[in-house]
Amino acid sequence: MRETSRRSRSTPVGALALRWIFPGLVIAMVVGNQPWTVSGFSIGQAVSWLVDLAALLIVARFFRGHLWPYLLAGGIVLARLAGSGNQGTATVDMVYLVLLNGLFCAAGVVVAIKHPRLVLRQIRWICLFSVIVMFLQTAGAGEWTQVLATENEGRPKTPYRTLFVGLADLQYETVQARPSGPLHSNNFLSLIVLFALALQFSDERRKRWNRWDVVLAAMAVQSMAKIVFLGTALMIAWLLLLGTAEQRRRMIAIAWIFAALLGSYRFLFPGLFDYLTSSDHVAYSFYIRINDFVERLDPANPLVQTLSPYLVDTPRREDGDNAFGFSGYTHIRPILPYVAVGMVVALPLFLRALLRLRRIERSLASPCVLVGIVAVVYPGAVPFFRAQIYWFIVGFAIAPLLTLTMPGIRRVDLRHRFWSTPSAGRAAAPTQAR
Repeated sequence: MRETSRRSRSTPVGALALRWIFPGLVIAMVVGNQPWTVSGFSIGQAVSWLVDLAALLIVARFFRGHLWPYLLAGGIVLARLAGSGNQGTATVDMVYLVLLNGLFCAAGVVVAIKHPRLVLRQIRWICLFSVIVMFLQTAGAGEWTQVLATENEGRPKTPYRTLFVGLADLQYETVQARPSGPLHSNNFLSLIVLFALALQFSDERRKRWNRWDVVLAAMAVQSMAKIVFLGTALMIAWLLLLGTAEQRRRMIAIAWIFAALLGSYRFLFPGLFDYLTSSDHVAYSFYIRINDFVERLDPANPLVQTLSPYLVDTPRREDGDNAFGFSGYTHIRPILPYVAVGMVVALPLFLRALLRLRRIERSLASPCVLVGIVAVVYPGAVPFFRAQIYWFIVGFAIAPLLTLTMPGIRRVDLRHRFWSTPSAGRAAAPTQAR
């Protein structure tokens, strides 16, 4: 077999699909969680179909000449017609989700390789708008700021004043302490800001921080989400240990930016800060997830026997709200050992692919590693494995594997470097002549 590389003008439809897919995924998540319908038809479903079409166009155009994208699309349609998500069986629903999320994972790989800068620009503006709305939500500017929020747990969205209010006088609603910005939930916002930070931190050449570092750090601090702080700390630690000299200098500066923003948050919202950072609150958030996972395992499981003595008298949720599970890993516990073994076995192959990608285009390697950290850490706190946007982000993490499946790929094929201005799709991807 020989590799060929074709060049062609991007079609308007192809360029539109590239520019729509990420904001479309965000909009589909937000709108899909609202009770909005037209003549009984869900608006969120209509948006999702447009995003599905964009993903198919991106994958089919990149792998031009290959049949599998169309077979994948056909399988998705057949599974949907068989009743997925409605009267179909759990097996049909699982097949549908695996195929659909596989399509978005493939689309994520394509965008990560060819147009990552486009997504970075889009997510920066989403985060800037989020920072403004989140401040208004936390400060209690009005119920109108929470129009899209769904994490109020059935409580009213009427806010309390929290600006300059101490812990002794603090009254707040959940949607204030955990603001969602223009999105529908703080949990979803946490994934967006972690993905944004992973892309933003990936620049291997820039020595100094810039305004976008401050914007994303402000969003992370205002989220007050423990998973955001954990994911950010792991990414900074990784770059301090294994990043370039430029990245290490930036991470030290960014750590100081986070410290300054946390101090600003404490000054503006002293009561919320003291409550949300208290050891009891942090321990509660951690232990309810650990206990939720352990209690769902077989009592004879060695992991249960090892951890149980350390979990005595630790916080648990016993009000029935945890029937769905607090952690994504709780949901996949029957297959989790196989997933873990598979990841360990695949690690040498991934490292080989990562080194190959680094030789071909150095700027594309760092985002894959940092997004990989996000993809592994985030489900520990939030059950999100069913969401298409999560698997689109996973595509960024596994993008190096493309260099193994298409061994003839060269720098010229990756003409949209991570830190260059994108121009959607002037060059088509390499295809195999069979």
